[in-house]
Formats: sequence, structure tokens, C-alpha cells
Amino acid sequence: MESIDSLPGNTAIIGKWFFRLENSKGEQDAIQKCLRWFNNQPDPSSYRDAVEPCPCTLRQAFFDERFQWTTPEAPFTYCVYTRFPSAANRGRQCCYHTRFDGRFGALIVGYPNGGVIHQYHKLASRSLALKHQFSDVLGLKYCCVQSKLCQRFYRKRPSEGCENYLPPVWSKLQFFFFVVCFFFSGPLG
Repeated sequence: MESIDSLPGNTAIIGKWFFRLENSKGEQDAIQKCLRWFNNQPDPSSYRDAVEPCPCTLRQAFFDERFQWTTPEAPFTYCVYTRFPSAANRGRQCCYHTRFDGRFGALIVGYPNGGVIHQYHKLASRSLALKHQFSDVLGLKYCCVQSKLCQRFYRKRPSEGCENYLPPVWSKLQFFFFVVCFFFSGPLG
């Protein structure tokens, strides 16, 4: 009778065997991290105040200088981000439909793919950008990308409509300069 130590194992090395003792695809760790993130986050009502509301349409967002283009987290969306932090250093991401199905340019609200309020503005300073990574980005990663608990992410980082949005008032001089720049330098550049 041969000993298991003298047989080639499943590693092609004599006596070395590896067996998986669990049936995980790596999601369990992300679920635990998401739940830990969720339980450590404050109630969103504590940081929703005085954040610039989203423009209702992609066209409004394009012309509103209070927002700048940012990389979307979801495919088939355009997103803008508040250019300046609120008084409490908060930020807001607003995302819009890009499919030509009758919703093109409409604000996406809520799960999935809607923009969110960020507890820390990602563009204000290095220290806030670091807090933004740990507080806002990791929550999205653990709850929406690596697991299927995205609803929890949106409970702590709510997405809101555009009910309180007021478009900027353009002066005649601003409009004149826009038209001159557009026609003499071409669209956006």
C-alpha cells in the first residue's frame, strides 16, 4: 500500500496536495467590507445640507459652470461633479442617460447608476481627497462593484432629484463671449 506522501499530488509535486475548503468566489469578503462600511457611516441627513443640487438635464449641466465633467462609475452615463465643495466640504455627482431611447440627457436618480452626495469633496484638497477615497469610493467598490449590496450604498450616499436646481443667470456679455468663442475656435476647443 502506497502512502499519500509518495504519490504525485494535484500540484504535480510528489506528496503536495491542495484542497479548497470553502466554496467562495471572493464575494463574501466584499459583503463583509460593505456591511462594515455601511454600519460605520453616519446618517445621510447629517451631510445633505447646502450641497449644490443637480441640473435636471445634461444640457443644463453642460452650461452650468458650477459643475465639471467627471468619470462615470457606470457605463452609458455622463456625469458631472460640483466644481467647488459646500461649506461643509461635501460634493455631489450628477449622472445622465446617454442612450437614445427617449431619456437621453435626463438626470438619473437613485439605484442603479444615479449620482450621489459625497461626504467629502474629491477635488477640494489632498486631505479631503484621501477621506473621499476611504469614505465614498470604497463604499461604492465594496457594495456595488464587488458585491450585490448597492442598495445599501445608496442608503448612505443618496441620489436626489433636481427639484431645487436653479440654472445660472447668464449676462448678455457672457453669452456674447460664449458665442464668439464657439464660432471662432470651434465647439469646445
